[in-house]
Amino acid sequence: MFGWGANAVLIAKLSRLVGGLKSGLFIQASALAISLLFLPIFFSPPRAIDWLLVLFAGGSGALTYYLYCRCLKEGSVPIVVPIVSAWALVSFVLGIIFLKESLTTLKIVGTGLTILGIIFLSINWRGIKSLKTIISAGVLTALVVALGMGVNSFIMGLISRQTGWFFGSFLMRVSMVLFLLSLYLFKQPNINKKLVSPISWKLLLPAAILEFVAFTAYNLAVSKYEISYVSVISSASPLITVIFARFFLYEKTSLIQKVGTFFTVCGIISLNI
Repeated sequence: MFGWGANAVLIAKLSRLVGGLKSGLFIQASALAISLLFLPIFFSPPRAIDWLLVLFAGGSGALTYYLYCRCLKEGSVPIVVPIVSAWALVSFVLGIIFLKESLTTLKIVGTGLTILGIIFLSINWRGIKSLKTIISAGVLTALVVALGMGVNSFIMGLISRQTGWFFGSFLMRVSMVLFLLSLYLFKQPNINKKLVSPISWKLLLPAAILEFVAFTAYNLAVSKYEISYVSVISSASPLITVIFARFFLYEKTSLIQKVGTFFTVCGIISLNI
């Protein structure tokens, strides 16, 4: 919870400094390097590897992470992150459709709260008064990211069952880095000047460490405890983000958007109980 919540602020600062794609590539590549150090410790032989699934998860994960960095660059962090956290709603719907999971009254209420919270967060209430842009910056991209993360978390669960919690996340990260590098080379052919240009290591290193720790800790937790219990705790990460964004990015939200954050977090928690 703390890792994902705090890391959103670091990713936003880095993306605004060097761009969304470059920050996403460097964070994931650095997190991969950290994963390599721990691979000999946590590696266990996988029962099977569905390489097509790994490649699909890597490709969609790379695109989703790039868009995540981009929306943090363009939008207000306290607004974008709670919307992105609605990925739990996407996973919930996929679980009902493909895994025949139960649909309870509490989950229906949670779905409604999440949708209502996203609406409150998405609308630029000042823009309505002045007849300017109605949708806040970064919101549409954040909705796409929520969809991508929801699908990816569902696929990651399938991969982990085959390969184990650590090796599965390692394979997916390798695939993501390769896709991010390919995308970067496609968009920035002049690699000599662009890729090696200065980057803020004071932001990159803690962001990579938090990315590795948060993702690894989540996979480890769901392998030992009930997924609903772990998801409830991780779903509160937007609250950490809002606090950090207030003090480190000086970004504020309106009263209605604060209510939207509360509704979204409560809704996501309800989906996982």
